[in-house]
Amino acid sequence: MRKEGVEADSHTVGFLVKGCSSMAGAREGQQAHCHVLKMGFSSEVIVQTALLRAYALLGELRHAQRVFDETPRRDLPMWNAILAAYAQQGYPEEALQVARAMAERGEGFRPNEVTAMSVLSACSSLRDLKNGKLLHGFVLKNIPSLDVLLCSALVNTYAHCGALRSARHLFDEMPVRDVVSWTAMISGYSDNDRPAEALALFEDMAAAGVLPDEVSFLAAAAACGKLQRPDLAESLEQYSRRRGLCGSTRMANALMLMHARCDNLRRACRIFGELRERTAVSWTTIMQALAMHGRGADVLVRYAQMRREGIAPDGLCFVSVLSGCNRAGLVEEGRRCFRDMAEEQRLTPWVEHCGSMVDLLCREGLLEDALAFLRSMPMKPDERMKRAFFRACENRGGLDLAARAMAELFGLEEPPPPLAVQDAGFIGLNS
Repeated sequence: MRKEGVEADSHTVGFLVKGCSSMAGAREGQQAHCHVLKMGFSSEVIVQTALLRAYALLGELRHAQRVFDETPRRDLPMWNAILAAYAQQGYPEEALQVARAMAERGEGFRPNEVTAMSVLSACSSLRDLKNGKLLHGFVLKNIPSLDVLLCSALVNTYAHCGALRSARHLFDEMPVRDVVSWTAMISGYSDNDRPAEALALFEDMAAAGVLPDEVSFLAAAAACGKLQRPDLAESLEQYSRRRGLCGSTRMANALMLMHARCDNLRRACRIFGELRERTAVSWTTIMQALAMHGRGADVLVRYAQMRREGIAPDGLCFVSVLSGCNRAGLVEEGRRCFRDMAEEQRLTPWVEHCGSMVDLLCREGLLEDALAFLRSMPMKPDERMKRAFFRACENRGGLDLAARAMAELFGLEEPPPPLAVQDAGFIGLNS
């Protein structure tokens, strides 16, 4: 078009920029940006908004913010675009900062439903119930009729923040409910350790004629695993197969973990074996399943297979690997994997990694080694580590060692109370 001398207008450039947002990298977006500048459209807010959205979709938030800052006159769609960019790309705190700036500057417009959706998404991610309530009040005062998407976002925010009574009240008051609103409430019950209510609501959704999607099944699978009901797990998997949702890797990962928690490790391993594409999450999931059943040697086999296939382990993967070594009492293997994580993979240990190592060394009676490990940790020992160490010292006659550790590491004058029975498992083993 340019070669034939046809002059482009703002609509042409807008479509060009939108096309670049679907490309794999930022290079095309930057090229489109250059065309915008050369043709003199840098002051047109419609073109700049399209450019901002393109950068956001490409994950280039720094460039998106620069486009926003360099636009002299901004309208509501542009504010909504930068707000959605931060909320959707995993920067909820920055999204709330943009919302505050939008409210303070007051450029002659009021936030609308699109604004509210982005702010609610940020509040949900941050578990920020206070700002969620404030926004709910604003919505009731300033938006005359709430559509199903906005109501669903409110339900999701309350549920994510643990305010299940408020979430359920909003849900029950909705005149029309779609799969998003049902899923928000089901996920809320599941995430807040009320799995029976989550599954009951899942059945109500099917009875109401609303077909569940993959996200609904993921929430139901998580709830089923928490209930540890093998019969329900089997029924849920068969239902998902009839709905044609078992083909995705994400769904297979959820089913693996569900069956493992329901004491059906064989079924979890079979699903893993049937996977055509195994992601890092898939490998981590099967290792977590094996670890929770005490199959430490099998965890190490899967870990070695994953490395041979060229998949780099992350922090979550090492939680599962070290948990498997802990459960099976594999001290040297656990030490080797911990060294691999810190030295070869250059990963900073988490409290879960260190907790598994302390528990492993204490269980095997290596109290001096456990104390040396506690000294070398990048963080202070938490309550579980302290209790595990003192319990091991008490059981194995290491009272002098315990006294040394109290003064040197913990700043205590007396050991902490013993672990309750339900606290005996370390983080990552039973989760």
